[in-house]
Amino acid sequence: MQQPSSIFFKEDKQLHMARALAGLLSPEPGSVILGAHTGAQEKGVVNPVLRNVEVDMFAHDPESWIAIWDGEVFEKGMVKVEAEFREGSDRYPLLFWNYDEIQKPRVN
Repeated sequence: MQQPSSIFFKEDKQLHMARALAGLLSPEPGSVILGAHTGAQEKGVVNPVLRNVEVDMFAHDPESWIAIWDGEVFEKGMVKVEAEFREGSDRYPLLFWNYDEIQKPRVN
C-alpha cells in the first residue's frame, strides 16, 4: 500500500507524484491507493501553520482531487474515486480519498 501526501507539493508536482505512484500499482484486481491530507473548500493555495511555521501549499477540494485520478492519472471512467472531507485541525479539513479499479486502468 502506498500513501502519498500532497503536503508542500505545488499542483503540478502533485500530479507528477500521483502518476508515479499509479505506475507502482499491480495490474491485479484489488490494487488500492488511499490517503488523507489537508484539503480546501475550493482548490488553491492554503497557509496552514505547522510547528509554528506558516507554509504555502496547494490543496484540493474533493472534486478537483477526483478529477486528477479519474481523467488525468487514469483514463476517464476506468477507476472509481471517492473523496470527502472529515474534520482535521481547527483551520483546515482533512481530505480522505481512495480509488478502486472498475477496469484494468492504464496510466495516462
